[in-house]
Amino acid sequence: MSDPAFLTPEEEFAQLQKLSNEYEPEATGPLVGERQSSSAIATEYANADPIFRVKTAALPAKYAFFRTCRGDGHCGWRAIAFGYFEALLHVADVTKFEVEEARLSSVNNLLNLAGHSEDLYIDFADEAYELLRKLAGSLQVGNGAGLLLEAFNDYSVSMAIITYVKLLASAWIQSRADEYQNYIPTDLKSYCSQNIEAANCEIDDVGVAALSNVLLKPAGIGLEILYLDRSIGDEANVHELSSPANFNGLLPMIRLLYRPGHYDILYKAEDLPPPPQQAPIHVALAYNNQHNFEVASPEASLLSMIPALAIDVLWFRCSAGSAGSGRSSTAVPTFTTGSNSTSHYFPPRFHVSRSRQSNEPAESGESP
Repeated sequence: MSDPAFLTPEEEFAQLQKLSNEYEPEATGPLVGERQSSSAIATEYANADPIFRVKTAALPAKYAFFRTCRGDGHCGWRAIAFGYFEALLHVADVTKFEVEEARLSSVNNLLNLAGHSEDLYIDFADEAYELLRKLAGSLQVGNGAGLLLEAFNDYSVSMAIITYVKLLASAWIQSRADEYQNYIPTDLKSYCSQNIEAANCEIDDVGVAALSNVLLKPAGIGLEILYLDRSIGDEANVHELSSPANFNGLLPMIRLLYRPGHYDILYKAEDLPPPPQQAPIHVALAYNNQHNFEVASPEASLLSMIPALAIDVLWFRCSAGSAGSGRSSTAVPTFTTGSNSTSHYFPPRFHVSRSRQSNEPAESGESP
């Protein structure tokens, strides 16, 4: 090997690529994280290799959000499986969930042909079916995103679904020997046993292609992978494995960010469904149509129409009516105005007598 002090550019690149390929991120954090701004990736690489720094700085312009997957050796399988359920959730069609459950149930025939006993895989399959049903039921409530994240952060549920999709990929490869044999140096059975079905094997290119073909393409879900490596260019290289179908204008696409040895999930802004619109609030106003309007007495002065003056028309009418009927009235205060406005008490008889004075000639000796 050449002296490290005198490496050619090609040798230096090969050495750095080897170190990148051997890198294993620390397995901490949630199995699947919350969606967050992709600017966090650029911040993470702010002091890293200049090539990575430039490429990650360009990410937020096209990919607004990302979601982490724990780097425990299952991140690629987990990212694609999570993306599958999330894409169905974005399509938001109950019938689509039912169709997918029926389709996956029929694909189990491939597992049988590959030599897998139904007794061994049915429990794993049931976890996937159960999640499909829960997400279908969540469409009316609107809590599907929370249910999905909760399911994939439950280790037993998450690993059951991952095991199931691994078996699907393995059975798919073995059922299409002509398609995959040229990419595999050994017999398909041995390869799948060691590189697909094994408990702690990360997904490779063959596994990605097989899982895309058996799980995503038939469902109309697209898949693209951005490769963050030291290749020439200012942006990560994009490789599209499958194109999405059109569901009433929605194109469900899974986007993965591949960093050497690790996968995370990326999102463009248009990948996400619009936030639900708040239903209009209807306010029922109750009206009382039983209104009693007092008509001004013809005996009342025009001054009664001016607020705060001395004559209380309603009181006047009540007083006069009571006097005319021979009934006694309860005395109430009225108010006079003036430069020194004060409150005065006038008995009902005073108001009645004043009313008569305004309509009859004054009698001699009668006091007001």
